[in-house]
Amino acid sequence: MEQRLKNTTAIVTGGGRGIGAAAARAFARAGAAVGLIARSDHEIEVVADELREAGGRAWGAVADVSDLDALRAAVEAIERELGPTDVLVSNAGVSGGPPAPAWAADPSTWWRTQEINVLGALHAVHAVVPGMVARGRGRVIHVGSLIGTRSMPGSSAYASSKASLLRLAEVLAADLEGTGVVSISMSPGLVLTRMTQPMKDHLDIPDEAWSDIGKSADLMVRLAAGDGDPLAGTMVHAEDDLDALVARAQEIRERGWYALRMVRGLEGLDPA
Repeated sequence: MEQRLKNTTAIVTGGGRGIGAAAARAFARAGAAVGLIARSDHEIEVVADELREAGGRAWGAVADVSDLDALRAAVEAIERELGPTDVLVSNAGVSGGPPAPAWAADPSTWWRTQEINVLGALHAVHAVVPGMVARGRGRVIHVGSLIGTRSMPGSSAYASSKASLLRLAEVLAADLEGTGVVSISMSPGLVLTRMTQPMKDHLDIPDEAWSDIGKSADLMVRLAAGDGDPLAGTMVHAEDDLDALVARAQEIRERGWYALRMVRGLEGLDPA
């Protein structure tokens, strides 16, 4: 892979496995120094060692993203080793527990999902973005999900968290206009990871519905390199043609496509 991210530092939350680890590997191949944050010291050290053995620069730091002080300390430790953060991938997330109607979902598990998937993303923004704004450059990539745009039965915790994350990313993009820092979301599709393995085990999901994790990683490299900057505030999918979307970026933003919207008004509707 072309060294498009040479002389940059990327931090990936939830970087010890799954999509986060795949992104970390892709960033390293593209020339970036990679900081890994996760709750499991063993997992991030395995990935960091792999990146270093391949000739890259990598550093792992343990933190729960729902703990702002711990996350800030982790970011500071990584930046001491690797330098200021140019790219933040806000990837840490949990599934929300077993599928259940909203009235039967365990409230503590439901709320913990918001603490990790939404509050954790805000904490990452607090820990990294002020430095980016001060330096006048940076990109924040939020790992979202199309589930956040749909009413999927039994998924109230996860769907609510991903809808909130999508809106957070869009508002952050507006807040960052003119600063040189970009906020954008991406959806990896249905990727087989430890989190989604129970779905594969228990649900009749056709093979063609599963997405290649490599497409997600490659898209994140392109977003980190700035290819998606004109789409700031939107959510692109790993299966999308990014170049085609960028070519219509102005129209996409004006029409509110690739974002959460409510269409109001009855004009043009046929009541029959």
